[in-house]
Amino acid sequence: MSEAEFSGVSWLHDKLKSILSDRKESLASGIANGVPLEEYRQMVGRYRETDRMLGTTLPELFHEFYQSEDDDLEVLDE
Repeated sequence: MSEAEFSGVSWLHDKLKSILSDRKESLASGIANGVPLEEYRQMVGRYRETDRMLGTTLPELFHEFYQSEDDDLEVLDE
């Protein structure tokens, strides 16, 4: 699929997912390399929040969009 075929919503979803995945990886790396206790607690909290956003919030936000897109494809197939 070319870039012109992506909708703005699809681009936004992919961009948010990429940013959150990069943030999660960066936080995990920081935690694994060791940080002071005060920073560790904050990083673990940010990691958990990022993980929650990737696993729950992002799919919930875009569920309606992808559902309507699937419905549109079904109508086109008929």
